[in-house]
Amino acid sequence: VIILSILFFLSKESLPIFSTIGSNRTIKNYDVTGDGIKDFISIDSINDKYKVNINSKGKDYILNPNKQLDTLGDHYDYWPLRITFLDISRDKLPEIFTQASERGKAIQHIFVWNKDKFQDILSNTNNLLGFIDLHNNKTPKIISGNIGENDISIANYIFSQGKLIHYSNN
Repeated sequence: VIILSILFFLSKESLPIFSTIGSNRTIKNYDVTGDGIKDFISIDSINDKYKVNINSKGKDYILNPNKQLDTLGDHYDYWPLRITFLDISRDKLPEIFTQASERGKAIQHIFVWNKDKFQDILSNTNNLLGFIDLHNNKTPKIISGNIGENDISIANYIFSQGKLIHYSNN
């Protein structure tokens, strides 16, 4: 309960997308490509599948999930897509965290800008996502886990040199 409370309060930069807003939603709050101009981020639901497009200086970039988990999720009224923009790399560019579901299973992705495209550096079917040490001098940490009926499994990551590194939290 304490971990979930901490994660709730730390996730205030998240943007949940609910079906009551409509299937088309555009956000212009974040420069995710590093060009100094706030980008247009549009979230669509096509055939009940989420699609996220980023338009930067007239060029479109689509968040393409990796082949391991080749979906951003399905559109459900009760489990909408959630997008979080956080700079875990501390390079002044926010990484994009998506959470949704498909056929009752949670789906997570983390996208980073890689000079000319967005790269999916983590995809899994975990239902818990949290962040530690975002606003101090320590290295930001990402927690991704699963809360099941009888157990909790958690994986810890740090972002270093363009990739996520799994570490053991003893």
